[in-house]
Amino acid sequence: MAFYLVTILIGTTYPIFTEVLKDTKISVGPPFYDTVIIPLVVPFLVIMALAPKAKWIKNNFKKSVSLTLIVFFSIIINFGIERYFNSYSVLTNLIIISSIFLIIYSIIDLVKSLIKKNSIDIPRIISHLGFGLLVFFIGINHSFSISNDFNIKVGEKKKFNNYSIDFQSLEIKERKNYKAVVGIFNITNLKDLSQEFLTPEIRIYNQPETLTYEASIRSKISHDLYLTMSNINRTEFYNIKFQKKPFMVWIWLSAILISIGGFLRVFKNEN
Repeated sequence: MAFYLVTILIGTTYPIFTEVLKDTKISVGPPFYDTVIIPLVVPFLVIMALAPKAKWIKNNFKKSVSLTLIVFFSIIINFGIERYFNSYSVLTNLIIISSIFLIIYSIIDLVKSLIKKNSIDIPRIISHLGFGLLVFFIGINHSFSISNDFNIKVGEKKKFNNYSIDFQSLEIKERKNYKAVVGIFNITNLKDLSQEFLTPEIRIYNQPETLTYEASIRSKISHDLYLTMSNINRTEFYNIKFQKKPFMVWIWLSAILISIGGFLRVFKNEN
């Protein structure tokens, strides 16, 4: 975990130092983190599952068979996910398989401990389960998000990736210290014909005169929808940025689960 935190710290601060010392602006984005972090995520997840009980599974044929079955089920689940999203990536598949392996192993570890009434290391199991879920949902979110950037004017529709975006109208609203240009958009999922109304805003502040672009967000258990708009100068067209990100809520819940495991470890050590 410390390695990942240090990597993120370097990626965040390195551009600042290069700009101060050399007056050179650089950008550190997803390719940097993919290159540095992803190759180590897969073995790290497997080690997290096996290391705590390495002696317990050593030279034990039954345990080797159970591990093989866990890997097999992880691959089957990953295959189902790949078929559902209709997308393929070698790195994503490896990350998802290894994270599912850690999730299943953690759950089995908890169930066996409860059945045999052994001393249960609850903080470890919760933290490992939370981390497996976190990597699993981040992997799906990173690889299967939908994003589109296009220009459209009021009354027009845009179709892509089984979605239809209908720019229905504009409304001008006077607020206390700014004026808001609110877009009314009807987002239709062409697969199940479900609809969502999103209302991004362009806010115009008076003192000082500034423009801000406020995203409209619709959060669900399975995904989040994001929509922003900005006006193209001297035209009737607006630039629209649309994003669908799967399982954003579950990423936050996984992080909370890791935190709970950490707090339980602290309290357990104090007792």
